[in-house]
Amino acid sequence: MINGYDFPYITYFTQTDIREENIFTGSEGNNFRYRLLREDGKLKASVWYEDICFEKATAVTDEFFELTADGLVKAIEWLNSQKK
Repeated sequence: MINGYDFPYITYFTQTDIREENIFTGSEGNNFRYRLLREDGKLKASVWYEDICFEKATAVTDEFFELTADGLVKAIEWLNSQKK
């Protein structure tokens, strides 16, 4: 189970230079990968089920959340719900 202690605070995603994005990635087991970043003023969570990097994944599922501490909690809950 992914828990909030594994993730940075929401400020990791909100207090960045406009030209740079802080991306947080992780994995659990052999075939569950996830990625979080700020996109268009929201928190974008992505998951894929291949043992490869995001850039080479062929089937990625995305979901957007508010760019707030509550949005981060909801993103973590969503990530947990996506595990197969």
